[in-house]
Amino acid sequence: MAALTRIVLVQCPQWGFVPPLALAQLAGSLKDAGLPVGAVDLNIKLYHERGEGYRHAFSWEQSNLWRDELADRFLEEHREVVARLLIDPLPMTGSVLVGFSVNQCSIRTSLLAARWVKEARPEAFIAFGGQWYADPENTETTLESGVVDAVVCGDGEQTLIDLARTLGDGGRPEDCAGLHLWRGGNVVATPERAPADMDALSFLDYSVLDLDDYKVPDNLYQDALMIMASRGCVRRCTFCGSRYPWEGFRSMSGRRIYDEIKHQLSLRGGYNILKFYDIVTNGNIRHISELCDLLIADPSVKLEWRETNCIVRPEMTPTLLAKLRKAGCAHVNYGIETGSNRVLKLMRKGQTAELAERVLRDTHEAGIEITANFLFGYPGETEEDFEETLAFVGRVHPYIDIFYPSRTFITMEPYSDMARHKDELGVDDGVDVFWALKDRSNTYPIRLARYEKFSRLLKELGAFESPGVNSSLELNHWHSLGRYHEYEKEFDKAAGCYRKYLALDPGSQDIRCRLEACENAGIPAR
Repeated sequence: MAALTRIVLVQCPQWGFVPPLALAQLAGSLKDAGLPVGAVDLNIKLYHERGEGYRHAFSWEQSNLWRDELADRFLEEHREVVARLLIDPLPMTGSVLVGFSVNQCSIRTSLLAARWVKEARPEAFIAFGGQWYADPENTETTLESGVVDAVVCGDGEQTLIDLARTLGDGGRPEDCAGLHLWRGGNVVATPERAPADMDALSFLDYSVLDLDDYKVPDNLYQDALMIMASRGCVRRCTFCGSRYPWEGFRSMSGRRIYDEIKHQLSLRGGYNILKFYDIVTNGNIRHISELCDLLIADPSVKLEWRETNCIVRPEMTPTLLAKLRKAGCAHVNYGIETGSNRVLKLMRKGQTAELAERVLRDTHEAGIEITANFLFGYPGETEEDFEETLAFVGRVHPYIDIFYPSRTFITMEPYSDMARHKDELGVDDGVDVFWALKDRSNTYPIRLARYEKFSRLLKELGAFESPGVNSSLELNHWHSLGRYHEYEKEFDKAAGCYRKYLALDPGSQDIRCRLEACENAGIPAR
């Protein structure tokens, strides 16, 4: 392989509008190592270039689009844009390392874009990494595709540095730790790499991205400074798959977080909001308390913390909450999920309804706004359990500014314990949001009915319910019901839902394709 001339980091289309922090983190590490690196966020670029037929395609509630063949169709229709932004700038001579950050919503588009890169630049070395590779089976299918040269396992910062230097020196990727390779029809692993020291990480390098691209109406935090100060989670909630890419929990010290904030503020003005892009911000109370002390002592930092993901825990005392508020914390998200202690125990949530009620009250009295998240229909939840949730809401609603009832009710997330143990839970089919118990006592329509009852109670109480969607609740209703009936092979009912959707959004290419598929499924449409 010729001497390495460039490293390009890529984020392919998925839902969402925020800057890809993984690319900014990797770019910072590579630049500090003296390596030539750039980044292409095809996700936000294609958001801007999309036609009217894909107006809502990047809304989270339509994330399923990116997991089936419609993702291929979207990318094919925008192939010229991908070529212009990603492939054409790659050098014709010399070699290049192209690294894709991948999750379950971007794997299809990443594989297709990687194939186009290989066709145009056969000498390019293509590496994939990210959350998708928490499952070893995904590593094998990716490498078996023939277009990916290596999969990066675990933290990617030092692995990419070593891989780039190895390739640049004419060495073999087999000599680089932290990789999976395809050799002789099998996956071959190089030695494992130790998890990264969070305090030793380079600062995020946002200069490789055009931050003005993210100033869009759908992005509520377009003027926010976004940082990720931890990896993993201190809790082991059975329904959550987000923590599995990282074993355990690691967080930056308060000083390291403070230094990141000061560094980013020194480079770019205009920030007025701080958004932690972490699964949990208060996973290490000592670290978050140290950060508060540093920010309180520095009046030059005037950032309001918004949507700060926190867990309910005894350490969230009035004293700590007052300190958080003084440091700038204005808004927290609590995963309450349910008011039933029995269901909380089944979920391994690590909290009780009584503790949640106390923390909600104390947070409210500290002057911090609260968004409370709720789930519906966890396996084993009975109508009596659900009634306990309604009674809980009746008690705590004065403390909660925004109720967020999950629009998916409860998802069978990949890698979650819920998905891994669905047989033990009595789940008949574990696909996404449409799973059901074998005895049919818990199905998608039953969970929908519980949500609707929950929503009616909020209206009676005068509480605020977040719409939680980027399109509209009515569009989401017909889209979700259509997908459910399609999943159940009730194509006539699905077609009816899709027609009602198109009456509201006639230009939707995604829904029009689904309607045509249902009408051609051999069942007369009604």
